Amino acid sequence: MKRKNIVFYVFLFIGLTVLIVVANLNFGKDSSIRRSFQKTVLKPGEIITVTLDVSVKGDESYYAIEEHIPVGWVVTEDAGGATVDSNILKWVIIQDAQDIEYTYDVQAPSQAGSYDFEGIYMFENFNEPKTNKGDTIINIIP
Repeated sequence: MKRKNIVFYVFLFIGLTVLIVVANLNFGKDSSIRRSFQKTVLKPGEIITVTLDVSVKGDESYYAIEEHIPVGWVVTEDAGGATVDSNILKWVIIQDAQDIEYTYDVQAPSQAGSYDFEGIYMFENFNEPKTNKGDTIINIIP
């Protein structure tokens, strides 16, 4: 009889451990936005596609993205991002947030140099905005 009790408790312990592990698979993994560039070295006037990869982890139903394009660059395709001014794109999802990719096209300026793309995002369960992850720098060479 004692052996049956021990076996029962062993299986109960294993079952609870598995349940806890499965329940916490997304623990510590926040939703995020990751930027990537088609290329990171361009010639003046060249057009490239920038991708923002939205990854929803958890039960968030809304988010906002604000993408800052460096001065001198021209947005040639905004992919539905609201253009606040010529150098800021925004996307706002107010329900049913899900994994998605946004792409937009920009034309490099005529002046060579290193240009920094910046952006912030905020999901429903965040206390404050976070900086977009991924690529940030594009170099223009003559």
